[in-house]
Amino acid sequence: MQLIHVSSSLQHLEAVAASTGLRINKEDKTKITKLNANNSQMVTLANGSIDEVQEFTLLGSVVSNTGGTDQDFEARLGKARSTFRSMDKYWKSEIIRRTTKVKIFNSSVKAILFYACES
Repeated sequence: MQLIHVSSSLQHLEAVAASTGLRINKEDKTKITKLNANNSQMVTLANGSIDEVQEFTLLGSVVSNTGGTDQDFEARLGKARSTFRSMDKYWKSEIIRRTTKVKIFNSSVKAILFYACES
């Protein structure tokens, strides 16, 4: 999709939203990223251009302008490590059986690591 088309679509959305009393919050919440694009043209609304970001997080996944998954994987791995380490007292406990520890690991650490992954 060309950026000219994106700009005109956003301007149309802005006009329709304004007619119903809504507005697009471009100062705080509306940002764009161009995936694998070499185009330097700005996307604009009626009151100015929209800020461009290199990456953002959407539903827990890191989306980068390179289109790769390395940053997302590193973020998930870090969250899973943090969760694993925060449960250290359970892993070291002699009262909790190993099968219970495996269930805890699968339901907490693995769930974070593999969230939204497809196989």
